[in-house]
Amino acid sequence: MNGLNLSMNNVAQDSEKTWHRQFWPWFLIALPGIVIIASISTAIIAFRTSDSLVQENPYRAGLAVNDSLELDKKASELKLRAKISLDSENGEVRVALKNSPDNLQPLTLELLHAKEKSKDIQLLLQATPQGDWLGHLPNTLIGQWYIRLSNKNSSNKKSAETQNNVAEWRLQNSILLGAADKASSNIEIIIIDAE
Repeated sequence: MNGLNLSMNNVAQDSEKTWHRQFWPWFLIALPGIVIIASISTAIIAFRTSDSLVQENPYRAGLAVNDSLELDKKASELKLRAKISLDSENGEVRVALKNSPDNLQPLTLELLHAKEKSKDIQLLLQATPQGDWLGHLPNTLIGQWYIRLSNKNSSNKKSAETQNNVAEWRLQNSILLGAADKASSNIEIIIIDAE
């Protein structure tokens, strides 16, 4: 009987505590509070950072797709293949084309980061006497990259077709480079095929 009295006293003491001295009201108040703080944090992140994956003018981008498909089709007709070698030590990029036209005009190599547009790189590759093209990377590549190789020089307003009587073409592929590739001094080889 004495034990029953003690437990009754404990219950009476707990019920006599005011609500702000108990655990459960604070727990129930904390849950919506955490959600509000997370919502404010998400809104701050959304307003401070831009979404570079969203295009400003999707209609123009859609029209450009048709032009791009023509460039891919021309590369397929010419049966072009490219072997791209990346030297991680000195940042050298060497491109060897198979079935390339006889002209030695510069090539454009675009390395497009899959998530961050600010990391995109565009290189103008110069022809070498050995019959390949050479350029230098400004920094090491890590992550998912889309690679585009073309004979279209974006700095020239006239197209390559009107300048050199050679049709414009483009080869493209993607590659995933990890931290192991960065640390390695080996040459990374990428094959780009139009087919």
